[in-house]
Amino acid sequence: MKAKEAPLTFEGQTFTYNATAQAPELSGVPEGCEDDVKLTYVGTGDTHYSSDQAPVDAGTYRAVATLDAKGYVGNSSCDFTIEKAPVDISIETSDVTYDGARHVAAVAVAGLDTSAYSVAYRGIDGTSYGPTALEPCDSGNYRVTVTVTDPNYQGKKSAEFSIAKASQVITGTTSYSGVYGGDLIVFNNVAQTPVSFELVDSDDDASPVSIKGRCATVKAAGTARVVARAKASRNYLAAEDVELTVSVAPASCW
Repeated sequence: MKAKEAPLTFEGQTFTYNATAQAPELSGVPEGCEDDVKLTYVGTGDTHYSSDQAPVDAGTYRAVATLDAKGYVGNSSCDFTIEKAPVDISIETSDVTYDGARHVAAVAVAGLDTSAYSVAYRGIDGTSYGPTALEPCDSGNYRVTVTVTDPNYQGKKSAEFSIAKASQVITGTTSYSGVYGGDLIVFNNVAQTPVSFELVDSDDDASPVSIKGRCATVKAAGTARVVARAKASRNYLAAEDVELTVSVAPASCW
């Protein structure tokens, strides 16, 4: 007797990962043949999978059903997809001023631990940096991007922040004194960037001192005005100039 054709049909082609086995539902199975249907599942495309158990992980698959028992024959196949589950990502950043520390974005990815996503920092708007997982410390403009890397989840989000240059102040003595014929006068003024010293009067020959680096060489008795300057750098603004006074007394006569 010729076997009857069983109208096997799969229903449902798209699912979202939920950590449980999922596959299209098979219908058209003759009564009493439920245990006689052979089901197999194989991965398609880049998905590697082969089993008689429905898959759990996100990917693309093909379900195949065959029946040859109790007077019935039939077969059916269906391609289906388990899509990656979307996740909520939150990023908190704040604009700060340079302080020498690395500045970290506060990141939270709902339901996932830190091994399931990556955090990368990149310079933007002219700032050269990264991309790298290392948080920035230098002044500039930055973008932090969180990307889910777990193969069963999907999500990506970015946020931007800036690290402003810090101000700086020149400190130290503002009034120096010396004696004609005496020792060099050494300026002790400092700031976060190197401090340079220049005579206020452009006529060096008329000045009682000459300046090289941090040292003033006494040339004659008198008073000189010197300006201390600290230029801007990658992380600091230029300091406000500070005027210094150098008083040179005549040599003592014995």
